[in-house]
Amino acid sequence: MKCILTVLFFGGILHATQDEFYIKFAKDDREWHLDYQNSSGSSFIAEFTLEGETVNDWSELITVQAISVPSPSLRKYYSEFIRNLKDAAVEHEVQKRLILKERKSIFFEWWIHEDSPEAQHEWVRAFKREDRIYILRYTTKKIHEVEKVRPIWEKNLRKARLKSGSIKNVDELVHLSPKVENRVFTDPEKTFSIEIPSNWEVQRDDVGGILFIVPPSKGTLSICAPLESDLSEDEILHGMVELRKREDASCKLIRHEKINLPNGESIEGVIVGPTRVGSQNEIPINTLVVVNHGRMIFATAPVEIFEEMLPIFKERISTFVVHEPSSWWDYLPSFW
Repeated sequence: MKCILTVLFFGGILHATQDEFYIKFAKDDREWHLDYQNSSGSSFIAEFTLEGETVNDWSELITVQAISVPSPSLRKYYSEFIRNLKDAAVEHEVQKRLILKERKSIFFEWWIHEDSPEAQHEWVRAFKREDRIYILRYTTKKIHEVEKVRPIWEKNLRKARLKSGSIKNVDELVHLSPKVENRVFTDPEKTFSIEIPSNWEVQRDDVGGILFIVPPSKGTLSICAPLESDLSEDEILHGMVELRKREDASCKLIRHEKINLPNGESIEGVIVGPTRVGSQNEIPINTLVVVNHGRMIFATAPVEIFEEMLPIFKERISTFVVHEPSSWWDYLPSFW
C-alpha cells in the first residue's frame, strides 16, 4: 500500500490509497514548507520547517510519519520512544508526561531542560490502524516560549484525527512532490542487487563494500564484502555485538529484530547501540546488523530517529538479492 502525503492550505492531511485514511491537523498561521520527505513502501516520513530554516538547522519542526509495525502497540511505541531518547541523551535528563491515552491513539510530551545544549520540547500524537502507527510531532528549541505555544500546539495535536474515507474538495489539496521513486542498484561486480530510493547516495567503503547514504544525514545502509568465515550467522552476530561493546562501553544489545522476506521466509538480525560517531564522537547512533547470503549488512541512524528509519531499512534489506555468476563475463567489473 503506497502512501501519498498531501496538505491543505490551513493544515495537514496524511493520506493513504486503497483502505483510505488520513491524519488531519491544524498548523499555526506562519509559513511552513516541506523540507524533507522519504518513503519506502508502507513507511514514510515528512518534515516541515519554517521559512528560512531547514531540517539541518531548525528552531521549530513538524514531523509526519507512518511506520509499519506488526501487531502495533501504542504503549510499546511510547515506552520504546522514551527509552531511545534516554539512550540518545545519556548526559541530559529527559522528562516526559502522558497527556492522553485512548484505545487507538496516544498523546504525550517530552523535554530536555534549558540548561542543556540539547534543550528542546516536543508534543507527540500517535494513532494505530491495522499494521501501522501514524505519528504527528511538533518540536521546538525555543524553550523560553514553551508555555506560550503550549495551548496552541496541545490544541492542534489533541484535535488531530485519523479519519477513514476519501478526501473531499480535492481541488483544495496541494500534493507535496516530488515523491521519491525506488530504483534497483546492482554493484559494479554484479554480485548483488538491492532496491533503494533514487535519492540515496552510493559510495564505495574502505573495505570493498557498498555504502548507501540517506539524505539529509538520516542514516546509512552498508553492504559488506562477502564473508570468509566458517562461523554460523548467529555466531557472527554475537561476535559483532561483543565487538561493539568493547569499542564503546555504553553500547549494548537492544533486541533481536526479524525481517520478513518476499518469499515468506524471514531472517533475524540484532540492534545494538548506542555508539558515538562524528569528529568529536558527539552523535549517538543505533545499528541494525544482519547477515544475509554470506554478507553483513549494517543499517545505522541517530538514536532519536532510529525507530523511524528502521521500517525503511528493513524493507530495503528485504529486497537484497545475491547473483550467482553465469559465465566468466559476469566476473568482469562494470564501469562505476
